[in-house]
Amino acid sequence: MNTPGKLFLNRLANEWKFQYGVWKTVFDWTIILYVVVPTIIIIVRQYLLLLHNVPPQFKLMPLELYVGIVFLITWRGRIRLFLEQADQLFLNQNDHWYGGLLKMSIFYYLVKSVVISAALFAVLAPIFFQIYSFTWGQIVRFYVIAVLAKFIFGIFRQLLIRKFHGFKGKLVQIIFFILWGIVFRYLAPLVISSEAYAMAVIGGVLAIAVTLAVKRISMRGMFLEDWAQAVEEKLKYVGFILSVSGQKVKRPGARRKRPWLFRNSGNIFRIRSGSNILIEFGLKSFLRNKGAVLIYLQVILFGTLFMLSLPAQWRWMVLAVLAFILASLVRLHWVEEFYSDFMQLFPWKQELKHTAAEKFIFITTLPGFLAMSFFYGLTTFSLLGALAAPPIAFFFLRYLVRNIVLFAKI
Repeated sequence: MNTPGKLFLNRLANEWKFQYGVWKTVFDWTIILYVVVPTIIIIVRQYLLLLHNVPPQFKLMPLELYVGIVFLITWRGRIRLFLEQADQLFLNQNDHWYGGLLKMSIFYYLVKSVVISAALFAVLAPIFFQIYSFTWGQIVRFYVIAVLAKFIFGIFRQLLIRKFHGFKGKLVQIIFFILWGIVFRYLAPLVISSEAYAMAVIGGVLAIAVTLAVKRISMRGMFLEDWAQAVEEKLKYVGFILSVSGQKVKRPGARRKRPWLFRNSGNIFRIRSGSNILIEFGLKSFLRNKGAVLIYLQVILFGTLFMLSLPAQWRWMVLAVLAFILASLVRLHWVEEFYSDFMQLFPWKQELKHTAAEKFIFITTLPGFLAMSFFYGLTTFSLLGALAAPPIAFFFLRYLVRNIVLFAKI
């Protein structure tokens, strides 16, 4: 390993071996034989059927929905820097080796972006060909924009993480997501429809991608942050498998000493019943959890933007799905807090737990869902719809939360 390239290939091989060992703990030969292989056969068969005849349900979907799917897939993913903690002693002091390793890492991310985008467009190609009558040129132009967008997102988000930390970093990422989402939403149809316009856009986006890549390679002075991010990327599938298997992974995180709301109140509810005390516990723990509040606000913001980008006849369906997603996120917070080691020291009655969970999920989900319903009514049915949508949303959410709690058996 006398060159940065050989060092990178060695670490890439070790990375694949590590990830193989992680997934091997889940997929033994019985799972592969009786679950994975039949699933692959079914997927291939359905895809071959899709190549010849797209089901009529897909014809009802607007093009904006598929553009949104492509955007969300391109937004996901971060650059995997193949750094080790001991590199601080040598590689961090040698620009040739450190820069070479960064170049290889960024090139590897570009290859991953090409492969992931190709898989996505292979799935969507039958729909584009049969429903929207796309040509190969239109699909290729859309594909190139998606690859470059994914590459830019990965590098730019890493630059933002290095420059902004904590709440500011989250806020800047949200603003960047919204701006790029709006640009991608209106840029993609133009790229698809006009070849001349597409060439100009691809050239501009390519210049941005090269500029960001050069800037990232030349940056120094934050080795520990880069190494911590590399470890996080390496272990992300381990955390996912542990969470799916039911193991609780306690993540360190700052928690406010006082909630964002009700900060001057000792008791939220005047009636000090058992269920009200549990609801108050859930509300204050939620409002003190910055991560939970940020995710809650992101679902509201991004969900509303996505809903408003669709034709009017599809918005009510997306609104119902957003209600389920928001209520499910709040339910996960309740389960995490209520079933903590401390809360399990007390013998809670099942009826009390059920009542408190239902009211907490409803109260916490209600403000966000009412806001989304208001914008739905305002943009779809003008001012009268904005006034009528929140009351309907209130009763719908009450029914939805009751069924979620019953099904989850909280």
